[in-house]
Amino acid sequence: MKRPRRASAVQEVTDLARELTSDLSRAADANARLKSDLDDALAALRKAADESREQRAEAQQLSAELEKRANAARDLLADAELLEAERDGALAQCARLTRELREEKNKSSMAAEATSKARSEANEARNAAARLSAQLSERTRERDEARAEMLAARADRDRLAEELLAANVEVEEAAKSRSALEEIHQALAEARARIAGLR
Repeated sequence: MKRPRRASAVQEVTDLARELTSDLSRAADANARLKSDLDDALAALRKAADESREQRAEAQQLSAELEKRANAARDLLADAELLEAERDGALAQCARLTRELREEKNKSSMAAEATSKARSEANEARNAAARLSAQLSERTRERDEARAEMLAARADRDRLAEELLAANVEVEEAAKSRSALEEIHQALAEARARIAGLR
């Protein structure tokens, strides 16, 4: 009766040991899987940490680059504002120079018109002076001719006056000669009459 019980107990122990071995094997497998998973998780964690460090370094680098670019952008903005101010100044100067150039063109045009008008008036004045000079020359010639005619007329008058005076003298002398001749004729007539009376 004891042997079957012992055999049964041994069988139970064997089964229990087999189960334990199986459980241990499964546990070892599970432990191995857990260790593998843990190793994978640790590797992933290390990789994530490395990536995080790399990302942090990259983020810091990007932050520094961003700050650098922000500074460059601020510098560019300042330069752009300065260029805008210079552009506004240049545009204002250009507008002022354009306005002054337009005014100078207007003045130049007015001066050209005034010069043309003055030249035209000068030409008209020269023409008028030439006409007046020609008229003056004509008047001078006419005056000289009139003076020459007046002098000739005066000479003729003086000559005629002298001739008239001489004629008057001749007339007076002739009148005197006629009176003397008449007296002679009368004396002759009286002498003839006396002679005739004597006969």
